[in-house]
Amino acid sequence: MWQIQYETLGRYVSEEYGTTATQQRQVFDERVDIEACWIVARAGRDCGFLSHERRTDHLYLGNLVLGRDHQRRGIGSAILRDVIAEAQSVDIPVRLQVLKGNPARRFYELHGFVLDGETDHHFLMIRPHCHGHAYGTACRMRPP
Repeated sequence: MWQIQYETLGRYVSEEYGTTATQQRQVFDERVDIEACWIVARAGRDCGFLSHERRTDHLYLGNLVLGRDHQRRGIGSAILRDVIAEAQSVDIPVRLQVLKGNPARRFYELHGFVLDGETDHHFLMIRPHCHGHAYGTACRMRPP
């Protein structure tokens, strides 16, 4: 998972924080709970990972990371629709944060997320609850 994280987001993290790959790996190891992540696979090949958790009043999307070869193929959209449907089923919004230099902000906006604040390094986003239906995914997820 680290390799996908670094290949996908490493340059944005370096630009925002000025960190090296070694420093980023240390933070990844400290902050990403591997046991709480789901491996995203398509056609029998691991292509990314997802972590999200139910909190008191919202569902928090911690990570949705897809390798570059698997981006812009509908995989992330399908996964995000499932996360949104999960939150809708219990009538709560989805929240996330996206690094300020990361173009994924536009991806989230296209899926109904709006800016809800910011920190020095992140945009805080929310997708308010709205009634809808669940969507299927083009991939499957499994624990690591």
